Formats: sequence, structure tokens, C-alpha cells
Amino acid sequence: MRGCGSTNTNAQTTYKLKQLVILSLILFLERVYLY
Repeated sequence: MRGCGSTNTNAQTTYKLKQLVILSLILFLERVYLY
């Protein structure tokens, strides 16, 4: 149970990190296109 929970949280953190990277990429591209 404990191991399963740790893997679940790990997957959630990776997912959040991916979202963060994608968001920053979009913001960066928007800045490049705007200026």
C-alpha cells in the first residue's frame, strides 16, 4: 500500500512538472511572437 501510494504521488509530480514545462514553453513562444 505504501509503495503504491509513493508511485502514485511520483506520477502526479511528473504530470505537474510536464504541465509546468508546457505552460512555460507556450508563454515563451507567445512572447517571441508578440515582440
